[in-house]
Amino acid sequence: MNKTDAAPAAGPVLEQRRAPRVQLDILVQVRTSSIEEFRQLHCVNISTSGMFLRTAERRPLGVEFYFQFTVAGGGTLIEGLGKVVRVTDDGMGIEFVSLLEPSASIVQRLVEERLRGTTP
Repeated sequence: MNKTDAAPAAGPVLEQRRAPRVQLDILVQVRTSSIEEFRQLHCVNISTSGMFLRTAERRPLGVEFYFQFTVAGGGTLIEGLGKVVRVTDDGMGIEFVSLLEPSASIVQRLVEERLRGTTP
């Protein structure tokens, strides 16, 4: 076995994220085209590019769905279109496909404030 064929060394797995994630424990309402009604799923963390939803009801990669939620103290409904880009035993990683204003600005501000530690 030469050096290029060697198995990777054991150690921490580096995650390649486009944007930093912050903890956010809220309920998110989701609806896919195959589901007539909204379902409530638990959001664990969020970034400006997506969120992680903890659920036993996982969807296949690539499935798109409409989501909406409000953040305590924010009052404004945040809504958009998301796509399943990662599935784990704990839930699904969702990429924001469409996040229009004012939703995009609210998410941006929320993430920045939590990164600075200025949001409760």
